[in-house]
Amino acid sequence: MTSAHPRGGRWDKFRRLVFATHGTVCILCLHGGARTVDHLVSVTERPDLTWALGNCRPIHSAPYNRCPVCVAMGLSGNCNGIKGGYSLERARRKFEGLMAARKPAAQVPEKAPDAISGRPW
Repeated sequence: MTSAHPRGGRWDKFRRLVFATHGTVCILCLHGGARTVDHLVSVTERPDLTWALGNCRPIHSAPYNRCPVCVAMGLSGNCNGIKGGYSLERARRKFEGLMAARKPAAQVPEKAPDAISGRPW
């Protein structure tokens, strides 16, 4: 049984071409530092697009390339895992829902200084 996903020296060269062409900004969270390549249209759906540069973009992936910004916000940082087999549009809606659920509560402004003493209590 063979894997549907490409591997080996040819894939390594192609990955470098994807990063040289599209940079390292993650296609899902839009943060930098992505080191994994994702196929916009799944290889299982369209194997003819496996090597199409226009079908590949950088994305964060687990376990070695989690997005540090997303992790700091309380998300998994595994953008490729969030995207899964979804279309990019559906994955972004899913990602935005996760972001909305993780937003910190509105910050309460500090109490105004006491008019007489000038102290913040």
